[in-house]
Amino acid sequence: MNQITLSHETDVDLWRAAVRPLLARRLPPESLSWRVGQEAPDLFSDMAEPPRGKTRLAVTHPIRITKQQMALCERVLCHTDPARFHHLYSVLQRLQMDPHALDDPGFHSGKWVRAADQSIRRDRHKMHAFVRFKKVGDRPSSEGAREVFAAWFEPDYRIVELTAAFFARRFTGMDWSILTPYGCSHWNGEILSFSPGVDKTHAPDADVLESAWTTYYSSIFNPSRVKISAMMSEMPKKYWKNLPEASVIPHLIQEAEHQKSGFMSAPETAPHKLARKITPDVYALRATPKHITSWDEAKQAAERCTSCALHQCATQTVFGEGPLNADLMLVGEQPGDREDLTGRVFTGPAGELLDKALIAAGLDRRNLYITNAVKHFNFAPRGKIRLHRTPTVDEIKSCKYWLDLERKFIRPRVILALGKTALRSLTGYSAALNSVRGQKISGLNGDIILATYHPSYLLRLPHGQARAEACRKFTADLSQAQSLADAPQMMK
Repeated sequence: MNQITLSHETDVDLWRAAVRPLLARRLPPESLSWRVGQEAPDLFSDMAEPPRGKTRLAVTHPIRITKQQMALCERVLCHTDPARFHHLYSVLQRLQMDPHALDDPGFHSGKWVRAADQSIRRDRHKMHAFVRFKKVGDRPSSEGAREVFAAWFEPDYRIVELTAAFFARRFTGMDWSILTPYGCSHWNGEILSFSPGVDKTHAPDADVLESAWTTYYSSIFNPSRVKISAMMSEMPKKYWKNLPEASVIPHLIQEAEHQKSGFMSAPETAPHKLARKITPDVYALRATPKHITSWDEAKQAAERCTSCALHQCATQTVFGEGPLNADLMLVGEQPGDREDLTGRVFTGPAGELLDKALIAAGLDRRNLYITNAVKHFNFAPRGKIRLHRTPTVDEIKSCKYWLDLERKFIRPRVILALGKTALRSLTGYSAALNSVRGQKISGLNGDIILATYHPSYLLRLPHGQARAEACRKFTADLSQAQSLADAPQMMK
């Protein structure tokens, strides 16, 4: 009988050094006896004391132990069952001849090692999750005072050394000690050390931080996700006595039932506008009137327009807004990202610049009818961002029907085209905008059409003299349009 004596229960280095020559000689597990210090041998040893002295072992077989297998052994050595040495040696010996030995359901030691490893992993996870530090003082250092914390935990197995590196990485900025019956780990900001286990009388008392932690835990407790059975499975009651938040959990669970009832009885909230794109189009069942006789009918019909492909991706139709007897109409290009979500014209960055220019020109937006040549947002997706795209000629022609209806029902005296797209929709003119800017163009309804820059064009100009000059011209064009609309000879 060969006896191997380890210095302590998790003596990985000595165990590894002893196992390799034994495996090389293919010694059967039954011929080995394991003991820790002066403790009695395990169940697989004969009780006779073997002769002491060094024995030279003849290596007759090559040995191969992978990193994964060694890591498995280090974990299972943390188990409390004395038979762990026998089972681990049996597994390693079998693996030398059969690399799939652990998958054999008939291999008893393999089944035991797999189950033990699973238990150790679970216990390690629980320790990572349920250790709660309490402040016990401060320690002076060259960098100033360092806070000192301590925690008491009762693991099922000897996993203190197995978990210490995790806590050193996570709580590197403070000094701490984790006390357990199986051993203690300590960190001083530089060195990780270990000491024998202690009883619960050494556990730290409550500290001032516990009330703050309890308040924080209560604030993040999500009643809509409470599952009592899952909570009890993942956080067994054996850990509650060391958790500060355990005192409020019953109350939070009780409150969760009341809040859940409140959620169920609360009135339904309005769906997001984007939800229209994933629900059946109920408007498709309503036919567009052949003869639209009012602005309201035009707006309702435009909301279910499918004349071009833009309606498939845009959130909604963005129709014009303003008084229906307005003397001055502003026509932009198309809705932007913010307009597409809000359903209102010129509410994005270009709208903010327009509002400032209107104030500078002495105009009141509430007296203007503002719309766009194209009623749906035309964009190219770039991840989560929707980038503006210039409407095509076909899209401009498709939306001209709605713009003509707006002109018909508003009957403005003056129309100011903001940008080239609006000018093309109103007049069919496709040349450079600067060539007609400031000139009066007669419309089909007896109105006057003027052209100026689109506010988004001004935003794209670099800051400097060129941008300042363009903004000055834009403000002057707004003033000119208002002056023409106020002229007596333009009376309707």
